[in-house]
Formats: sequence, structure tokens, C-alpha cells
Amino acid sequence: MAPATLKVDPNRSLTAIALAGDSKPKTSHAREIEVTLIEPGWSKMCLLGGKVTQLYSDESLLQASADKFDGVPAFLNHLAAGDLMRGSRDVRDLVGVYHDPHYVPGVGLKARLRFLAAAEPIYQLCCEVIEARDNGDPMPDVGLSADMIIQHQATNASDGRVVKDITSVASVDVVIGPSAGGSFDRIIQQAMHDHERRSVEMAGKQTDPKEGGQTNVQPEPENPTGQGHASGGSVPPADHHLADPNATDSPAVSPGRAVSQTVGLGVGGGDRGPWTQEQVVMAAREAMTSLLETRLAASGLPAPAADQVRRVMLALAPWDSKTLDAEIDTMRKALGKIIEPTVITGMGDQRVIVGRDPWAKLQLATDKMMGAEVPDDALDIPRLSGIRELYLLATGDHDFTGMVQPDRAQLATTATKTTDVTSILKNTLSKLMLKAYDVRPKWWEPIITWADWETLNTVTLVRGNDFGDLDTVAEAATYQSKAWADVEETQSFTKKGNYVGITLEMIANDDMAHIRTVPRRLANAAYKTIATAVSNVFTAGGGIGPAMADADKVFHANHGGNVGSTALGAAGFAAAATIMFEQADSASDVIGLLPRFILVPVELRAAALILMLSTNLPGTGDNDINPYKDWCEVVVVPDWTDATDWALVADPSICEGIVMSSFRGNRTPELFVADENSVGSMFTNDEMRIKARFFLNCGVADYRPLFKSNVAG
Repeated sequence: MAPATLKVDPNRSLTAIALAGDSKPKTSHAREIEVTLIEPGWSKMCLLGGKVTQLYSDESLLQASADKFDGVPAFLNHLAAGDLMRGSRDVRDLVGVYHDPHYVPGVGLKARLRFLAAAEPIYQLCCEVIEARDNGDPMPDVGLSADMIIQHQATNASDGRVVKDITSVASVDVVIGPSAGGSFDRIIQQAMHDHERRSVEMAGKQTDPKEGGQTNVQPEPENPTGQGHASGGSVPPADHHLADPNATDSPAVSPGRAVSQTVGLGVGGGDRGPWTQEQVVMAAREAMTSLLETRLAASGLPAPAADQVRRVMLALAPWDSKTLDAEIDTMRKALGKIIEPTVITGMGDQRVIVGRDPWAKLQLATDKMMGAEVPDDALDIPRLSGIRELYLLATGDHDFTGMVQPDRAQLATTATKTTDVTSILKNTLSKLMLKAYDVRPKWWEPIITWADWETLNTVTLVRGNDFGDLDTVAEAATYQSKAWADVEETQSFTKKGNYVGITLEMIANDDMAHIRTVPRRLANAAYKTIATAVSNVFTAGGGIGPAMADADKVFHANHGGNVGSTALGAAGFAAAATIMFEQADSASDVIGLLPRFILVPVELRAAALILMLSTNLPGTGDNDINPYKDWCEVVVVPDWTDATDWALVADPSICEGIVMSSFRGNRTPELFVADENSVGSMFTNDEMRIKARFFLNCGVADYRPLFKSNVAG
């Protein structure tokens, strides 16, 4: 076999050096750690059926299941809302693969985790965990947790269940807070890194001038004792700038794998000595970058904050780990100051949590699926493909039983129910319903007054008969009280509502075509509910409105003659405006109200606009000016079916006429979901129900700012 020739590219890391003489690059699996996958006995905690449950795995089960872990991948974290289960895991989260699974009696199910080159930061993090544990230093509880399907049964214990079979293993992932003892035990190939680095130092002592400065790699006989020297027998000086003071004279031999040759590296074409200063600087820069990414990955900082720390540290280079930790801590404190005003108090110790939990991410992904707006810092969260994916991700109910399947659920909590999916969908539908409601022009808004109430008691609307002139008060005389002479109108709240049912069949069939129409339909229903209530003030009772406290209808001859029958035109408008202007207060003084809005059906819109916008008086040949120009804003009432009727309304800020009451400020329907999945519609009808409820009260506080003309024909 021809000797292998090595070349060093100063722009590449040591772990990326390739063998130039071989047809295929040789991979050194230096990133390998021995791990414990599962310990026998009771797990620390498992979420099962919506409550905290312990699982027991005995030694015989783990021993019989060892082969099922061979070749299983490792990912960074379990599948979460941000990953959104698209049939397979995101390859960017892949850490490595497990091999050589075996059971050690009394210890647990062991294996070796071989890390991919792309997962170098995670490998370094795991090495730090091992080193910190061995040194007794504090370290986050980073370990391993299996994502697998199991068969289990209840025990005599109140909460415990026994694992009877491990059906399949999807992955064993690197997580915070492993529940079944999954841990990193020891670094298999650490000494190999030392050997490779030491071999670089020996490059200048193994070159052949006849080969143009390139290095010949000669096979070295295997040493059964594992104590043989590197080829050539040379050891670099102790003061070499890359020397490892802890290095031994022999390469590491990992269990089940022998190192049969050492590798010498020649730097450049003619330079056979130690590394150049430029190469040392580049190696140091790579080491700092690796440390930076590892620390940021473990920091929990949101992406924009991590990017800022990254920019600062790259500008400060060179730096040490203490400087980096201080910068990360400073960023955490700064974020805490920003978030602190929104921290809920009175619920125990205050906590500021940076980042979103999986359920919050799932909510945002659902918002994107339905087309709702999301914050700028959530634009990178992928959207769900449909309601089926949302349901499966949250419940694990792949068999569509209507119940949570905790063994397969990705986001189970201590109180997970199928209605949690409904709640997420309800939140999204509420946002979209409000958006759809807001875009529609609300013709009634300018002519009404909103009043918010904290109870559902009968509402009292007060018509304030204006006080007369203030009395003259002589010097040193007593002030006299003004008498209250208010007239009260009472109205009761009306409860409006329906529910929208989403069946398991719709979920299984991913029926997004119907579900996407729900927000618009609810918005239209809310719109029509309020519009009808206001319109009825003018159309109820054959066009004279509902009865008031004095037993007369809103539009009645006894109410200052605020009802007429003249067709819309200059003469009819002038007569109606005069009637409104001459409405009197309790002292029989003229209030002087002027019409601010003219209400018409769509058939009279053109006539109303001509009357209100023309410079010259319409319908005359004398070229007279139009004295009514710009008096009123034209309001078209869609609910009116009589093509000739019209009405006038004064400015409600001067005199309240129509009052719309809301319960606790809710001026659109509220959406609700049931709170159980073992009873109710999900149990009896396989249906998730979203209930829309609206408390509404529309009444007339005062007839004087209102006029109606009921025109025959």
C-alpha cells in the first residue's frame, strides 16, 4: 500500500484534515462518549394521562431491549412545538448515533454515542458536563432521554406503572432534566485528540526531502500493551507551543478498536518545523468560536440576544471563558430589566423566563397556519400543515380515540387534555375573528354611545333633563339646591351565542377548508347581531321603535313630534331638522340640537349625498345656494328594507340617544372551550366545541336626538 500523504490547510480545523492519498477520506470517530441510556428501577417522573406518574423498568426488560437501541439517532432536545413534527426530525438537530448497546447488571443500559462533526458544540458541552461532574463543579442537569413507544400496566401502587415492553425507539435525545437516569459517563476518545495534536508537533521530524516536503506515513506495528511510541520515536520538546503537558507517549486504544498507525503532518511545502504564528492564531480563533457557540447554546438566550453577545465577543477577541460568561450574564440581566414590568407578582418568587415554552411555540405555529399575525421575533417558527398535525403533536392520539396518548404525545403536561388543542385553536380563531370583524365598516358606531358594565343586572339609562339657569346668589346668601328631575329608562342584557363543532373526522381528514372559514363566519355573526340591534331602534313596531318608560314608542307625536312621513328632499330635511332643533328640556327651553347623521337605505344613498354635498340647492332652477351642505354625514343602513324611509341622529357626544351596553368591556363575542375530555361532547359526540357567547344590551336613553320619517310606498 502506498504511503498516505497528508496536507494541512491552515484555513481548516484539525478535525477537518483529509488524507490526500486515499480514494476515500478516512474518518476518525474521535467524538465518542460512553453513556447510560436508562437505569433500572423507577423513573424520576413521567407524565401519563395528564398526571404525574412513575414508570418502573426492570433489568430483564432493559437487557432484552438493548438491541433496539443500536443505530438509534440522537437529537438535540425532544421534538417540540418549534420542530412541528413533519414526518421526520429536522436534520439540523441531529447530534449523532448510538452503537454497541449492552446491559450492565445493576447499572443500566449502556451504549456509545458517536457525535457527528456538525455537532461539535454539543460534543464539547457534553465533555464539559463530564468534567464538571468529575470535579464536583456545578453544572446544569444535562443528560439523555428516550423517545420511545412502550407497553405498560398499573401496579398496586397508587401512581406507579410497570413497563412491560419497549415496542420501538425513535431516538435518545440530549435534554435538560432527564427522567430515567440517562447520563454521559466518560469520553471514549479524548486521548486520541491529544495524540493527533502531538502528532502535528512531530511533523518536521518525519518528512522526506525527496518527497518535496510532504510527509510519509509509515504503518506502525500493533503494540499489544498499547504503550508504543509514534513512528520515528521522536517526542517534541516540552516547550513546544502546541505541546500538551499531560500527553503520554502512546496513542489511546479504545475498547474494541486498535490504533495501528500514527500520523505525522508536514506544514506547507518546505516548512517542516513547528506551526507558524498565523496557524496558531487560527487554531486559537477556532477554539474560541467553538467555546462561544457552546456557551450560547446552553445559555437559553433568545436568538437576537445571542447574536448581540456573539458580535461583542468576536470584536473583543482574544478573550477567556470568564469574560464570555460575564457578557452572557450581563445580557441576561438586561433582558430581565426589560421583562420585569410584565412579571406577575403575588404568585411566589418572581421569575423572568427568557424564551418561549413549547406550548407558546405551538400557539404561534397555529397562528401562522391560520394566517394570523405573529411577532417579528417569531417569524422563524414554521407553520403547521393543518389541524391534524396540531392535534397529533399535542395529544399523540394517532388512533383518533379522542383521548391523550401520553406515550406518543410530544407536549404532554400534568393536565393535558384534548381540549388543550381546542384552546389553542380558540385563541387563534379569536384573533382572526376580531381581525375580520374590525375590517368591516360599522355604520352604527358614529350614532351610538358605548357603556361598559361590571354586572349583568338590569341597566338603567338616565335621560338628564337639563337644569335650568343657575340662580342668582346674593352676597352672604345661601346657595339653593337644584332639583333632580331625571327620567330613567331600563334595559336588560340579552345573551347571544352558539357553538362551533370540530369533529374527529374533520381533524383526521385535515379539513382546513371549513375550519379556515370559522373566524369570518363568527365575525359576520357578531357584526349582524349588533347591526340588527341598532337597526331595530328605527324599524321595530312598524317603524316607530320600541316602547320607552312613558309607554310611548321612541318615535311618537308625544316626543316632540319626532316622527314624520315626508320623502327625503330639501323640504323634508328642513322640517325634520327644525323639529329636532326645537326639542325642549324640563324647563321647556329649546335645547338646540342639530342633525349630525342622516340614515338611509342604499336606495336613497345617492339622493342623500346630493343633498348633503351639492353647492347649489338640488331641484331648483334659481341657482340658490344649498343651506344644508355638509350638515350631515350619510350613513347607509344595510338592514333597512324599506326603500323610502330615512332618519336623523344628532351628535351623541352632545346628547346620548342610542346606548349600547357591554359586559366588562367585551364588545365582540367571547370564545370558550370545554375543560374536560372524558365527559361532554368529546366523549359523547367525538367533537371539540368552541362556544361563542355575547352579552348585549341596546336601548334608547333619550328620544330627543332622534327623528324618523316613515314614507309611504
